[in-house]
Amino acid sequence: MKIIYGTSIKDSQLIYEGNREVGFLTGEEGRELLDAQISSVLVIGEPFATEEPFDFGNQNLASRIYDKLPVLLGQRLKPPPQIVYSLHRMLIGGYLMCMRLGAIVHVSKIFTEVRGRYITRGNKPMP
Repeated sequence: MKIIYGTSIKDSQLIYEGNREVGFLTGEEGRELLDAQISSVLVIGEPFATEEPFDFGNQNLASRIYDKLPVLLGQRLKPPPQIVYSLHRMLIGGYLMCMRLGAIVHVSKIFTEVRGRYITRGNKPMP
């Protein structure tokens, strides 16, 4: 939740903290890898940061992430936790389906509602 919220408000520090908490980062990474990780998360999170409905059919998200892969794969200090692979597959599948269908989705509105329910259920709110 912290990573997605960080992308929704374009807060690199929250994205970094969330990445550390889920095990993407160790805290020992170099600047190039950190920049690649955070900027790729911001690219993936664009639908969450856009106030208007997001047009998945008119984006180049995949190519923009692809450009960062050599650094992300070559400099990562440890593999992501196993559970993250399942989450990635679900997220990527949803994005690809939306792209293929040319879907226009008000992602930030949906996220705001979900985040509100998350906090209402007693979870700690993000700043």
